[in-house]
Amino acid sequence: MKNAEVKHRCAANWLFFVSCLVPSLSFAQVVPASPNTSQQGQVETHMVPVTATRRLVFDVVVTGKSHKPVESLAQQDFTVLDDGHPVQIEQFSLIHGASADPPPQLFFLIDEVNATDQEVIYTFASIKRFLTQSQGQLAYPTSLVFFTESGIQVQTLPSRDGRSLATALDRVGVSRRLIEQRSGFWGSNELLNRSLAALTTFIEQERTKPGRKIVLWISPGWPLFDSVLSSLLPSQEQSIFNFSKFFSNGLQDDRITLDCIDPSGAADAGTMYSARYLGFLKPLESPERAEFGDIALQVIAAQSGGNVLIGNDSLLNYFKHSIDDLDLYYEITIPTAESSRENPFHDLKVKVSQPGLKVRTIDGYYRYQ
Repeated sequence: MKNAEVKHRCAANWLFFVSCLVPSLSFAQVVPASPNTSQQGQVETHMVPVTATRRLVFDVVVTGKSHKPVESLAQQDFTVLDDGHPVQIEQFSLIHGASADPPPQLFFLIDEVNATDQEVIYTFASIKRFLTQSQGQLAYPTSLVFFTESGIQVQTLPSRDGRSLATALDRVGVSRRLIEQRSGFWGSNELLNRSLAALTTFIEQERTKPGRKIVLWISPGWPLFDSVLSSLLPSQEQSIFNFSKFFSNGLQDDRITLDCIDPSGAADAGTMYSARYLGFLKPLESPERAEFGDIALQVIAAQSGGNVLIGNDSLLNYFKHSIDDLDLYYEITIPTAESSRENPFHDLKVKVSQPGLKVRTIDGYYRYQ
C-alpha cells in the first residue's frame, strides 16, 4: 500500500474515532421567542426578515487603544449584521463582571499533551504566581483544568481563594508522560486525536452550567497536518466540518470564550508556524472547503471571540490581558434567521459608531437543526 494511502486511512480512522465522541450537534445560546415580544413594527424595512422563532445571546468586548474595555456605549451605538444585513437588537446590557449574577468564571487549562516539558513547567510557575499575588484574592471564581494523556480533568471547584488553588496546583504537579513523544505524521495523529477529544469533553462537561466563562487554554496548539496531507477524502472533509460546527455551537451554547495562550514565547513569535492559523480564520461554510487548519486551536479561539496570544510577553501579562475581558462587556440578543442548506453558516459582524475602537465577539452561528 502506498505511503500516502496509509496516511489517508489513518487520518480517516482517528476522525471516525473522535467523531464518535461528538454528540448530536446543538445550537448556540438560544432562547425561544415569546409571541408577545415581537417588535416587527419597529424594524426598518432594510433589515433582514426574520422568520425563525429563536434568539441568539452573545457577548461583545469593545476596547480602545490601551486595550481597556470601553463602557461609554449605548445600544444605539451598535449595529449587528447577519450575513451583511442589519438585524434588530432585542435585548442589550452592559455587564460589569464583578457584580454579574452569576459571576463570570475563569478556567486555567494546562495543556500537558501538546506543550513541551519546559513549557508546562513555565505554565505551572506562571499560574501559581498569578494565584498568589494580591494575597491570593481572585476577582472571579477560578478553576484548574489539566489536559494530560489521561484526558481532560477539572481538578478544582470554582474558587476565589488563590492560595488554596495554588496548593492544589502543587499537589497535582506536572504529570509524567506515559506515551513516547513521536515526531512526524504518526505522532501528530495521536496529538490531534487526543486534543479534539479533550475539547469535546470539556464542552460537554460545561453544557448545563450557567453564566459566562473564559477558558485560558495554555498551549502552542495541536498539529495542523497541512504539510502532510495535500488533499483530503470526502469523509475527512465532512468530519472536519462537523467538528468545526460542533465547536462553534458548543462554545456559544456554553457561553464560553476560548483564549489560546502560547507558552513558547519568543521561540514561536513571528515565525511562519505561529502565523499559520491566520489563513483559516474565515468560517467554514461547507465540507468541500474543509482543511485541518479549520479546527486548529487558535482558529477555534479566535472564532469564539477570544484572544490568540503569541509573542515574547510573559504569561502573567497574557493572563491579565485575557481576564480584562471579564471586567466589562456587552450582552446582546438578536433573532436568528433562516439559512439555506447549501450554506448553514451565518456570518455575524458587530460595528460601533465610535471610530478607533476594536470589537471582539463570535464570528457567527450555524443554522439550528
